[in-house]
Amino acid sequence: MTGNARMPLTRKLVVLLSALILIFCALLSFYQYRINMNRVTQNRQTEMTEQVSEIISSIDAQLAQTEVILQELAYTPSVRSTLNETNRDRYITKLMFHAVENIKFSESFLSGMGANIYLLIPDERMPESYDLAIHLSRMEGNSEFEEYLTGTDIVLWGKLQDELPMSERGGKVIPYYLKVGSSPQKWRGIIRCSLQAERLFAPLSAIAGGACFLSAPGKYITSGNLTWDIPDYVPDSGWSIDSGRMVLSSRIERLNAAVLTVFDIQPLRAAAWNETVKAIFPILLLGGLLMLVAYLVVRKMMSRMVQMTKAVSRLRSGEDLRKYLPEPGQDEAGQLASAFLELYDRMEKYYSALAKEEKDKAEARAAAAK
Repeated sequence: MTGNARMPLTRKLVVLLSALILIFCALLSFYQYRINMNRVTQNRQTEMTEQVSEIISSIDAQLAQTEVILQELAYTPSVRSTLNETNRDRYITKLMFHAVENIKFSESFLSGMGANIYLLIPDERMPESYDLAIHLSRMEGNSEFEEYLTGTDIVLWGKLQDELPMSERGGKVIPYYLKVGSSPQKWRGIIRCSLQAERLFAPLSAIAGGACFLSAPGKYITSGNLTWDIPDYVPDSGWSIDSGRMVLSSRIERLNAAVLTVFDIQPLRAAAWNETVKAIFPILLLGGLLMLVAYLVVRKMMSRMVQMTKAVSRLRSGEDLRKYLPEPGQDEAGQLASAFLELYDRMEKYYSALAKEEKDKAEARAAAAK
């Protein structure tokens, strides 16, 4: 016989309950982990989205300020008068004593972003560069600018590029172009303002893990301590997953560019798992205790069944089985021992009665023979 086949209903329920609790704990752990993971991920995304949105708003405000200052400069009488001057000597005089003063004044308002302002002029009377006036020939080879010249747009925010050689600052800049004239087809010059990319995007360094301003494929500048590589795939906006990382692409509409921020998912998984363990620890402890109880109960029952089996194996030896049988009880082993003892007692009484009957018959035959 086997213990599992003879297991009492109460012990079956104990084992079944323990198994169900363990299964429940496993399912609860899985769903609790998913809930915690979604929550911590959502919190991290919300935190980063709000932080990046606030920083981009400040950057956009600086870009808007640049537009306003440059448009005010374009309407300055001295700048318009300079660009419309036909006499070379008076042109240079106005440029030196009037236009330059206004340009320097505008630069001072944008000094925090390292602004450089130049007048780009098509006038052949001027050399290729003269103080803050630059001939358009110096911009040859800039496909972005050449397309702007032939287009109808009055203003243009350019892509990330190197500063013009005549600048003392150098480095990567974001240029802004504004045509000055009565109409896009009748313009006398272009105001070019370049903002130092490192200064403009300096607020991005506050983002944990750093950030990347992506102007175009292959044109980017990083800010802060960047701890990740540029993702292969960059969505237009919103969140995406790349190699176990969450990537946030936030648009700067004025620049037609994106700011990329990234955080690893693995630390969030560890945090979610720790929270899950803390939340379901009492249930896990209870499940473990129930399993321990079930194990001890089954172990005790099996030991009594083994004792019962050994006692029955001595039946042929004629020994008194009472000293080998387990104590009677409510489990199968105890009930079987009680039944076996009852049967054993009946058999002993039967054989005793049979022996007495044979003895009486023998005595009766012996008396009759006399």
